[in-house]
This record gives sequence, structure tokens and C-alpha cells, in this order.
Amino acid sequence: MKYLLLLFFLLAGWKTSAQETYKVHYTPEDVRIFNTFCMENRHLQHLPMHELVVETGKYFLGTPYVNFTLEIKDPEELIVNLRELDCVTFVETTVALARCIKAGNYDFDYYCEILRNLRYRDGKLFDFTSRLHYFSDWIANNQEMGLVKDRTDSLGGLPYPIKVNMMSTKPNNYRQLKANPALVPILKDIEENIINTRTMAYIPQEKADAIAMTAQSGSIVGTTTGWLMDITHCGFLVHVNGKPHFMHASSVDKKVVLTDVTLQGYLQSKSTMNGFMAVEVLEPGQSRVPRTQLYGILTDSEEVQLKGLSPEHLTPISR
Repeated sequence: MKYLLLLFFLLAGWKTSAQETYKVHYTPEDVRIFNTFCMENRHLQHLPMHELVVETGKYFLGTPYVNFTLEIKDPEELIVNLRELDCVTFVETTVALARCIKAGNYDFDYYCEILRNLRYRDGKLFDFTSRLHYFSDWIANNQEMGLVKDRTDSLGGLPYPIKVNMMSTKPNNYRQLKANPALVPILKDIEENIINTRTMAYIPQEKADAIAMTAQSGSIVGTTTGWLMDITHCGFLVHVNGKPHFMHASSVDKKVVLTDVTLQGYLQSKSTMNGFMAVEVLEPGQSRVPRTQLYGILTDSEEVQLKGLSPEHLTPISR
């Protein structure tokens, strides 16, 4: 009991002295999956990052596809769900876990820090608008953070002007915006003055396989479209027997899969996809994420609990 009281007092100081606070929502099963993954894959630390990403993604083959797993909390919290994945959370989970293995850091708090940095603008979580909702914005912001590198243009990509407005023009499609109309103008400003100022690049569908074979296996793939959105789907490029395939959380197959057809064959089967972006996951040492300190993580369940009563969880974690 005295350790619990001590942690509450420490957290009271943390809320005023740390750069920011945020809640993390997860289950004991998520922690078990994380620990099991680290134990079974720490021997892969020596692999280049792009190979490590492939092996990490393959670990989740067969994991159920479930949409809207991030929409369960209001106000916004960092949702950790290793049991169920959609296309974006599959990418984020894979990259974050691969970075843990590469860094040799198997602390769950460290994983949560990486996940937050990937999911939120400049790694800062404060409300629904701070999440990187559009995947082209996810790519651009994480490139600025030094976590990924968009290689599409250097692979011979064509100009791809970004024009999005779905969230600001259809707010009733989003539970948080419907409940909090004051957030809509904020998102509209982000769309117009950040996202829509960019011209990125894309590889046309008809050149997908030829160019994908010149990209690194393990690159993030974002499927482009000429219809309403910037990027409709995402996953990873995987070279198999000299051909490019696509590993992704599939809403059709209801699980994480590696396609039987090539990437080009997959794109051609989808009327809304006209090409793709190829984004390299960078080695941890190339990151420009600012150093922060995490003194504790508040977890949310049926009862509010504090993660980690052992002394190591009372020590600041630095990146």
C-alpha cells in the first residue's frame, strides 16, 4: 500500500514537472503479447531495420482485423491493442515493436513512447485533433521526426498534390467531432494549412511491380487514390521469390495477410487505388525525436491502476 501511495505522490509531481501527461489504455493480454514478442524476437536485433520490419510484421499474420480500435476513449488516450489491428495500427505496431528490438529496449513504457511519437503530430498527444488522421500526413510528420523516409520521388514517382477535407466536411461521420463540434475548425485548419500545402509523389499502378522491386522490402506502402482521400490503405512491401507482395491488415480477409498476388495485382483489383507510396523505416539512430522523460504511465481499465510498482518504473525513461 505504501508503494501505491508513493506512486500517487510521484505522479502528482510528474503532472507539474514533466513536459506532458497522457493516459494509456491497454489490457493484460496486450502486455503479455508484447513481452512474448520481445522474448521470442530479441535475437533479431542484428538485422537491418527493413528486414526486422518484415519479420515483425510476419509475427502478426493471422491477427484479427478490427476497425475503430482507437475510437474507444474520449478524451483522447493512447490506445495499445496488440490483439486486434486495422491497417494503420498494424503499421504503427510493427514499426514500434521493430524499434524496440533494434534498440534492445524491452520495456513496455518505451514501446508506448514510440507508439505515441508515431501516432500523434510531433509526438504530442492532447486531443483528437493531435492524432495524424490522414496517412499522407502521418508519413510527412514522421519523416520530419526522423522515423521514416519517403522514397517515392527518388524511385521515379509522379507528383501527387494532396487535397483532403473529408473530416471537416463530414464531421458527423466521426464520433468525437459529432460530440465536440469545436474541434472541426481545428481539423479544417490542419487540412488547409498543413496537409493540403504538400505535393508528394506516387508510383502509378501500371508500374507498381517493376518499381517496387527496386524499393526495400519492409518499406511502408500507402495506396493512393483519385477519390476523396489521400491514401486509402497501408501495409508493407515484402519481396517474395523475386516478386513484390503486400502484407497488410485486410478488411476483406478479416486478418493480417501476405497477399498471394503481387502488389500490382492487388492494386489492380481495387477500383479506388491508382498507385502507391514507398516509405522506408529508418534505423533508431537516425531519429530526430526530441528527448523526453516519462516518469510513469497512467493506465485505464475498470479501475484506475498504476503500471509498475517495481523501482525501475520510478526511474525516468530517456530516448
